[in-house]
Amino acid sequence: MPEIDNWTATNLAGVLNTSKMTMSRAIDSLIDIELVDVIQDWREKQIYFKEDRKTLWKRALPYLKTPVQKKVFVEIVDRDIGTVAGLCALSELTMIASPERKVRALTKKDWKSFQKDKNLRIIPEVSKELAPFEFEIWRYDPKVLSIGGIVDPLSLYLSLSDEHNERIQGELKHLLREFKW
Repeated sequence: MPEIDNWTATNLAGVLNTSKMTMSRAIDSLIDIELVDVIQDWREKQIYFKEDRKTLWKRALPYLKTPVQKKVFVEIVDRDIGTVAGLCALSELTMIASPERKVRALTKKDWKSFQKDKNLRIIPEVSKELAPFEFEIWRYDPKVLSIGGIVDPLSLYLSLSDEHNERIQGELKHLLREFKW
């Protein structure tokens, strides 16, 4: 994310590829939980984060939820689509072994477009162990914050935080320790 001296709903919306209205609602939520201060400029609110990034993360964490809305398991993918996510991303960023199943994050729009592919074969949830590909449909565009085609570490942390595997949880903690705040 670029360094900007005066954060506003407009420039945040541009950076995050979302609408100004969505950003204004998000800012109001941040004000409600006292993570930002706002100074009213003559035309727009300027946002000032109250603390350093690591402290903000810790304070915001109870309010954050996974970016993953839905998971879809598929048999064959004949083209490169999405951003590396899930355990595949964790294996790229930590010492955990790479899983057999490829995991990619997509927007709802990308998923709808991909569903038109005649070669797409969706595997039912009950048979997901057989699926070589998993698509995570995200609440926001994973490409916006991705680094080198891999979802960003903080979104990855949120997407895997409900995993009950001790090794995964250990690597997620390691990921946060190594994160450049």
